[in-house]
Amino acid sequence: YPDFYLPESNTFVEIKGYKDRNVDLKIAAVQKEGHNIVMLQKLDLEPMLDFINTKFNKNYNIKYANIAELYE
Repeated sequence: YPDFYLPESNTFVEIKGYKDRNVDLKIAAVQKEGHNIVMLQKLDLEPMLDFINTKFNKNYNIKYANIAELYE
């Protein structure tokens, strides 16, 4: 099951700490059904987390490791 669904753009969002053969199969299956899919990995998320940490509240101190822990 994907992590998020954005109905206004018919897009699934998947957060992955790694990429293996199964990831490619899952992406292909979602696309075959006519949906869009975006896979976010560490390099994609780090700039977003840095933005949150500096822009909104420096006390957040959210790190990628905290997010990846949720998906292990």
